[in-house]
Amino acid sequence: MASISDLPVELLIEIVEHLRPPRVTIGDNAAWNQPSLLKNWWERSPIEEEPEPKEPKGPKEVDGLDGLDEEFENLVINQGFHPYSALLALRQVNRNFEELSRSTLYHDLNLVSDDVTNDPIIVEVLTRYQRYIRTVRITAEYSEQNKDVFALVSPLLVDGVTSLGVYYQNTTEERIEFNNTMMKTLESGHISSLGVYSTASFSIYRQHVAPSGATALLQSVTDANLLEQFISLDIVLETLEEEMYDRIRSQIGNVCSFTVRGAFRRWLGQIGDINQDKKWQPGQSLTNLQLIHCPNAYAPHIPQVLLFFPSLKTLFVAGCGEGNDRVPDIRAAGWSFKVDAAWGKRAPLETVRIECVANWEIIAMGTIHTRNLIITAIVGGSLSESFKDEEIFPHLRTLQTELKYKELPPPPTETESEEETQPPPIPHIDKVCAKRGIVVTYNEHALVFPQ
Repeated sequence: MASISDLPVELLIEIVEHLRPPRVTIGDNAAWNQPSLLKNWWERSPIEEEPEPKEPKGPKEVDGLDGLDEEFENLVINQGFHPYSALLALRQVNRNFEELSRSTLYHDLNLVSDDVTNDPIIVEVLTRYQRYIRTVRITAEYSEQNKDVFALVSPLLVDGVTSLGVYYQNTTEERIEFNNTMMKTLESGHISSLGVYSTASFSIYRQHVAPSGATALLQSVTDANLLEQFISLDIVLETLEEEMYDRIRSQIGNVCSFTVRGAFRRWLGQIGDINQDKKWQPGQSLTNLQLIHCPNAYAPHIPQVLLFFPSLKTLFVAGCGEGNDRVPDIRAAGWSFKVDAAWGKRAPLETVRIECVANWEIIAMGTIHTRNLIITAIVGGSLSESFKDEEIFPHLRTLQTELKYKELPPPPTETESEEETQPPPIPHIDKVCAKRGIVVTYNEHALVFPQ
């Protein structure tokens, strides 16, 4: 009988990935995750639920884990269910699983939350498991408060790490020494994913001044024309200077995933103003664009901006624009059949996600050609009002939204007898989607990102 050791490596990797808790990733969900919640696996608190009875441990196929590993596992598993419990237990199956699980456990190193200050385990991890670390998240403040640890991190950043998230508190300090180290890291050419984050941008209280250290780092990066080397780029800041705004748009031609949260302010001009066209560098590589809380991302301009990115597959727009934005005129019937219709000028997107917008903004973005559409958290109007334009989102295949937006037929009046009662009218949005062959899914729970 074949043992689990005989399984193909690809299948072993798939098993490990299945057991791994969701990962915070630049270009995906990092712009939504509070810095204080970015913890290493040994810092995670067990989930409060009744653990299943444990079976007595059988003999291991491999010799015991080293002392540090056993200390970690006892710390975690003995306290009850933990997000990493399954992965930790899998390590004891055989050497293949031990190695694969270890590479997953130590893939990310978080030096962002307050809990890691003076944490002795960090030194142990950097000493023993640095070869597995591929993602580092760090604050400028951490580097100053933990200089001995930062001395161990610095060589790792230049050789080994491929994803770097740099966080700054909202201060006027430029963090020159720290930024010099970050620039050496980026100039080494090993970093393919870069995120620059202001910790204040994750607060509900919006600031209007970006941290000086973050601004200085972006200035150095664009001076050296380094943006072109990144596959994924996150910029989460309160604002940008106009010169920096122009540089970023002209240097993202090779970026595959681009996320902006907060930085595109209204005073920079609306995102698709006629005088802004030449400042966008067309990008054949961009497949994922996320615009979050960007006041200058005026909904009617977004379909035109997409024309700069012919390879784009996914678009996420959340809470953009401003309350005083001008509501455009309703499109005349037959607009989608015109030869020069905007939706026909590029290949269809795979998925568009629209969140925290008014219904008129949904209508304005309705010229986008996408196969799948997710709409949630409408802040003004209703989904049905948006779909009064029966040509909205041409060739749409699926619509996913929240159950609370499902229209129910009106109840019969008291004067109507059973014989007189007519079949209830089909809700407008369902009628339109049925006519166009669009599959509608209503989710009972909110779809607010991240899921």
